Amino acid sequence: MCGSLDTSMKKDIEKLLSDAWQYLLKQQNRDGSWGGEAGVRGTMEETALAISALTEKDRDACHRGFEWLENEYRQHGLRSAPIGVYFAMLWYDEKLYPLIYYIEAIRRFLKPAEGFQCAT
Repeated sequence: MCGSLDTSMKKDIEKLLSDAWQYLLKQQNRDGSWGGEAGVRGTMEETALAISALTEKDRDACHRGFEWLENEYRQHGLRSAPIGVYFAMLWYDEKLYPLIYYIEAIRRFLKPAEGFQCAT
């Protein structure tokens, strides 16, 4: 994919990724979780998704997220939370999302995928 992008486009994409990572890092709650934004109660889904996005960027933030996930699981089990809006403001959640996203975060953390490598 990257071979077909010109240098300017590659730099733009890398800047977007860097900005996204910085945004996620700033949104992590003090307890290690992620919610809808900084200071909003964290959810298993949002925390696991943020960890998945940050595995190659900030392992310490990921460790804090995993600690929160472990504590959340021990205290409340796999508690799902609304994660999106569908059609006319209908919130939805799925009981398996916490487990699916948690496992994906672990997979990415233990064996990080090759990052976006477009710089020439």
